[in-house]
Order: sequence, then C-alpha cells, then structure tokens
Amino acid sequence: MTLDDLSGSQLSTRRLTLLEDGVDATAQELRELAAMLGCSPLVLRHGLPADRGAQIRQELARADDALAQGLAAEARAQYAALVDDPALGSRPDLWCQAELGLALAAEADGDLPEAIERLTYLLAVLAPLDEQQLPPMAFEDREETEHRIGIALALCRCLREVGDLSASVNIGEITFTRELPGGWTDRGIELGATLLAAYIERGEQTICRALAAQLLEAAEQLGTPRALRAACWNGATVAAIDGDASLAADLGERALAAHAHLTDPPARQAGCEPGWPRTCSSTARPSMPERARCCSSPSKSWQAAPPAPST
Repeated sequence: MTLDDLSGSQLSTRRLTLLEDGVDATAQELRELAAMLGCSPLVLRHGLPADRGAQIRQELARADDALAQGLAAEARAQYAALVDDPALGSRPDLWCQAELGLALAAEADGDLPEAIERLTYLLAVLAPLDEQQLPPMAFEDREETEHRIGIALALCRCLREVGDLSASVNIGEITFTRELPGGWTDRGIELGATLLAAYIERGEQTICRALAAQLLEAAEQLGTPRALRAACWNGATVAAIDGDASLAADLGERALAAHAHLTDPPARQAGCEPGWPRTCSSTARPSMPERARCCSSPSKSWQAAPPAPST
C-alpha cells in the first residue's frame, strides 16, 4: 500500500510523509489510519496489539515478583525470555524494563560482569555518559528520568561491588550532576546515597561530610520516608567514621523510623551501607538476592558501623 493509497480527507500525502518522518500523529489521524489498515490505533501508537502488551506486562510482573522473593535464577530466565522476544522491538519502554530486570537478576545471581555489561549498555542507550547536560525535554517525563537514575544507581553499585571505585564514582557523579536540574526526588537522593557509599569506601571523608549534609537537607525538604531513610542511614555512617557517636545514633534512629513507614519497595535499598535494616551496630552483609531487589541496595563492605540506637 502506497502513501497515495492511504491519503484521504484528513490525511494528505504530505502529512503522511511527515508522520513517516517521525512527526506525532493526532488521535484522529491514528483512528483514520487504523481504519484504513484494519488494525487498532493502539497497534499504530505502541507497535503491539493491546492484549500482547498486557501479556508482556504480566510476564514482567511475574519476573519482578520472582526477583523480589530471592528466586534469582528463575527471574533471570524469565527476563531473558522477554528480552529475546522480537515483540519488544516495537516497545522500547517494555524492553528497557526487561533489560533492567535481567541486569538486576544477574547481579542477584552473582554474575556481576553481565549485570555491569547490560547496565552500561542501557545507560548508553538512554543517556550516554559523554552528554554532560541533557536537553530540557529529557526531564519532561518524570518516569523516564527516574528510570535513567535507577539504571545509573544500579551500575554505580555493581561497579563498587567488583572494586572498581573510580568507575563507580564516575557514573554516580555524572548522573548525579546532570539529573539535578530535574529537581530532587526519592530516587535522586538514593543515587546520592549510593555515590556516598562509594566515597566512604574510598575514604574521602571531606567529600562524604559535604554530600551527606546535602542529602540530609534535601531529604528533609522532601520529607518522604524513602529519602530520609537513604540520607539518614549513610549520614549515620559518615558521622560514625568521624567519631560523632551521638549524631550517628540520632541519624540511625531517624533512618529506622523512616523505614518503619515503608512497605514498598522492599527493605535494604536506597544505597544504604550494609547492616540495613537491622540494628545500627549490625555488620551482617545481606544476601545477594536481597541486595538486588531494588536499584539501590547496600554496598560491599561495612567501613565503620554506627552505634546501636538508644532505646
């Protein structure tokens, strides 16, 4: 079928050419095209029949549940099957979800090299690191911004896990800086906490103090449990390293209080140092499945445990 065949009362050949070149079609234009082609407007907009899109989302949800339950190998197989599905080629949003899930499942399964490879590729597709500034339109969709931050956060963590602190800090710093124009969010503060954990492992205490204070101020302005948990917990770590037991205990208590209000997403997220969410004096390292439940889970080693909160 040619453009001339498709042109009608509302769609000139010139207009069809513009649509073909990437200009967004109006709802009326989609309906008219769909009627002539004998398909649903949803297929033209999203590239998949509505029922197939819903099926893929259900399969993603099952894989997410498996990962949240610590079934890393099972989740990894489910995500891999989705990534290999040609249908995702027409739905980049679902493809990104599946790729991120596969990377997190690989991390949970102990395969950090594959996790790093997939996360690096995803970040390169969505926000290449050589772009120091993102265009204003990049912040128009908050969900996409949060998705970019989540990918960078996971990559920052995985690189720290394998001991590549320089690369971890580089990813964290670039993302932290260029995503700030979009404003503070829970995920942004969790990224900052993950970056702070890398600084802690590098022993850069001056930078740690400054970043911990910045995150705490932003978290208090947001006032959300997720933000406060991330900022207060790693802030407690920095205070403990400084030898300020009183401040460490206070921040630890605030982190635990914030955590008590959270049921979703799962615990041990937000870039918190290991020991989360047990007592502030815990040095136990959470299991790998627990660490990959969210894009922001604890770091590799406990530099200095803050004292237990007073009771």
